[in-house]
Amino acid sequence: MNSLSRVEINTSAIRNNIRQFRKILPRNCKIAAVIKGNAYGHGMIPLAAFLQKNKLAEYVAVANDLEALRLRAGKIKLPVIVLSYWDEKNLPALVENKIELGVYGAEQIKTLTDFVETRYIASLPATVKIHLKIDTGMHRLGFAPEEIERVVAAIQATPQLTIQGIFSHFAVADEDAIFTKKQLRQFNDVVAKVTKRGKLPLLHIANSAGSLFMQNQDCNLVRIGIALYGLEPAAKNSQFNLKPALSWKTRVIQLKDVKAGEKISYGLTYEFIKDTRVAVLPIGYADGYDRKLSNCGEVIIRGKRCPVRGRVCMNLTMVEVASSVKEGDEVVLIGRQESEEITINELAEKIGTINYEVVTRINPEIERIYTYGPKRRNKIKN
Repeated sequence: MNSLSRVEINTSAIRNNIRQFRKILPRNCKIAAVIKGNAYGHGMIPLAAFLQKNKLAEYVAVANDLEALRLRAGKIKLPVIVLSYWDEKNLPALVENKIELGVYGAEQIKTLTDFVETRYIASLPATVKIHLKIDTGMHRLGFAPEEIERVVAAIQATPQLTIQGIFSHFAVADEDAIFTKKQLRQFNDVVAKVTKRGKLPLLHIANSAGSLFMQNQDCNLVRIGIALYGLEPAAKNSQFNLKPALSWKTRVIQLKDVKAGEKISYGLTYEFIKDTRVAVLPIGYADGYDRKLSNCGEVIIRGKRCPVRGRVCMNLTMVEVASSVKEGDEVVLIGRQESEEITINELAEKIGTINYEVVTRINPEIERIYTYGPKRRNKIKN
């Protein structure tokens, strides 16, 4: 754990971002807050607890079985959907904890059928709720559309299995409206076939970017991921006023005066052209501060941008600073200080990736501090 750095999460921003979606979604449309990957770096369990306490989402969604079980161990009672993968060995705990399981292959159905027929016990829920995933063109996980009627018939032959929903995933909702509408048509065709055999509680295909396609649609659940945290899935959308929830801070641990002509850090990749003051920061790529920020990143100290000099190390980074900087000064890696701001999108552009990766790679051992109002701050280790 890095004791000199912290990540701050503004829960008022989370609340605001959910409200932006409530304004455009149909009234009967539920929200599943996607909190996989440690809630995109924001802290999965405390974030889920905040959503639960304030009744901001009807569901939470995770990537895998272990994330789901961690939520239950953390006293999260909201309905949980596992969107991707789960292990057969964890089925007893998943079923006992009423976790709803994404199912995308024939082997999973066989595994579930064998489980409920051979190991089912009276203390478990009456049925195991599953969500069937359809591949509508992304070609990642999911049943082919032409398989779905046979799959549904097989599941309905097992009384202990209940189809709670059918879902898919948009591939380019933030880039290509034509392909997205094609996916939606294919999904609706599958839904029409399945609902001939009975009504389904939940239909969901939209992610953050895809939510705009859900107006006047039959889908009644939207999975909000990146936008929940105030980050745009693509170019800024005028219908939303999203507020970033995360900031990342550390502090100066040592100052050095370096002479002109001297070099710095591993590989000696930067040479100073004048006498310079350098601040050493207790942050590095092991903490999630990307090594590609070497010689191009910036931080904010005393309201001024300070460039990274030399290579980012595993646990330390050096920046060029003004003579007024003191040891112990606050350093902003992501966020605002006075009139300057470093955004997650800025860092993503510098290292050639997407905003998702920047936040999810922040080391979960770094302390998260949650603000619940102007005076309340909770410190929680994830």
